[in-house]
Amino acid sequence: TGVNILIGCGKSFSFPSNHAANAFSLAAALAYFLRRAGALLYLLAALIAFSRIYVGVHYPSDVIAGALLGISVFFAVLALFNWAKKNIKADKFKVVFVLTIITFTFLRFLYIRAGLLDLSTDEAHYWEWSRRLDLSYYSKGPMIAYLIAFTTWLMGDTVLGIRFFAPVFLALSSILIYKLAKEIFNSKIAAAAAIAFQLTPLYSAYGVVMTIDSPFIFFWALALYLFWKAVNNQKSEVRIIEPHPLSPPFDKGGRGGLLRITHHTSLSYWLLLGITIGLGLLTKYTMAFFYVCAFLFIVFSKEHRSWLKKKEPYICLAVSLAVFSPVIIWNAGQDWVTLKHTAGQAHISEGVRISFKNFFEFLGSQIGVLTPLLFAAVLYGAVKNIVASCKPQAVSETLNPPSPPFDKGGTGGFLRITHNASLFLFCFWAPALGFFILKSLQAKVQANWALPAYITAFIASSGFFLYSDAVKKSTKVFLSIAIIMAFGLTLISHYPGILNLPHKIDPTSRLSGWKELGMEVRVSRANLKHSARISAGG
Repeated sequence: TGVNILIGCGKSFSFPSNHAANAFSLAAALAYFLRRAGALLYLLAALIAFSRIYVGVHYPSDVIAGALLGISVFFAVLALFNWAKKNIKADKFKVVFVLTIITFTFLRFLYIRAGLLDLSTDEAHYWEWSRRLDLSYYSKGPMIAYLIAFTTWLMGDTVLGIRFFAPVFLALSSILIYKLAKEIFNSKIAAAAAIAFQLTPLYSAYGVVMTIDSPFIFFWALALYLFWKAVNNQKSEVRIIEPHPLSPPFDKGGRGGLLRITHHTSLSYWLLLGITIGLGLLTKYTMAFFYVCAFLFIVFSKEHRSWLKKKEPYICLAVSLAVFSPVIIWNAGQDWVTLKHTAGQAHISEGVRISFKNFFEFLGSQIGVLTPLLFAAVLYGAVKNIVASCKPQAVSETLNPPSPPFDKGGTGGFLRITHNASLFLFCFWAPALGFFILKSLQAKVQANWALPAYITAFIASSGFFLYSDAVKKSTKVFLSIAIIMAFGLTLISHYPGILNLPHKIDPTSRLSGWKELGMEVRVSRANLKHSARISAGG
């Protein structure tokens, strides 16, 4: 009799070991406070971990990974506590945001690991793609397949392995929304917009389910941040040309010269933006709307219209198309099958027609995925934000002394709602949402097609409600109820058993029963006396 120990088997269904993770996490915590007993505590944790190998339920790699995870979690929590304690007075909204995102992300990983939901048909579809990597696929770009292939290579063909990036991308998207909103407004508005994004049923679902929308939201949010930085990242250079008789009043140095100010642009943000848009296109073709929204902003913004005459935006466009080129190359060899599929999805062949049934279905779906009150609040606040910015001297003052043009600290102060900032947000929600509303009059539009539009709408509405003097107490109560309702629906969608919902209205019904079906098919296949070939299709 011998023992065959497999080192580094990442495809174990028990990777990492929960026993090892819990034992070493507890040992690290106790050892931190009981320094003298540290060695003994770690020895006990090691014995517990080794027992899992001894009884044959874990590979050594499972135990080692669990031990490292447990220790890492403790020291990460300790570092987070010290950071929050240090920064709570300087920027309490940032601290609240960071703690909220970390908590939600951790809970989402626990939810996925608990296995409460089977893989959706889309996830199973993309997992099959990940096992047969290619430049592109029939209906979508290759990004989702590459991501799942990477995580399943690390963690095996498990539900966690397939869905690992879902909570990661949602957390990163929230961070980008926070950073963008803070660039435009301040920490208070940034935290409100990013946390509302996390609580909304529309977006929270993509924190536990790995479809193309999970990475797509991230790439859209990253592109928004990079585009804002790119168009506002002009460096000024001051030179004095002397002598010149017309120096006053421009001669600031008193040396009799003419002051000349020239502006230089940074290409780095544009290059990163091009790469990001290209990656977004590899994920979901709806990313092409970013071109339209960005173009509209540049055209309608007097301050930024000069970008049309500069090389950087066109370099960005070329880079994005270069990144997207694998899809073009693949389709060129497949008779442009993706174009035909997309045209079919868009019902282009049906021509111009009016269908109020589809229109009201789409409108109802938007109200449903955002919840009625939040849908109304977000659209109202986003519209009022752009309207308020068009008024002369559109400002909101608080008790603190002015700090124009933006209060970066998030501690109050003076906030000026600039038209360019509001126009930027408007151009990235109104055209996209407006297009799909009009499209719904002609054909069926899925509820998730307009999801990128609400990102800047969340920021704009948060900016209006939190810094508008016109917001009444009753409006604030309405907003609080809207957020609570949205979060409540999010909880119910994760745990529908709370209300014992009927199968027809259970939002997770399509994600259950597949495991049992697979087991039944496996038994039926084993009982077949002769081999059989099964095919499906039309």
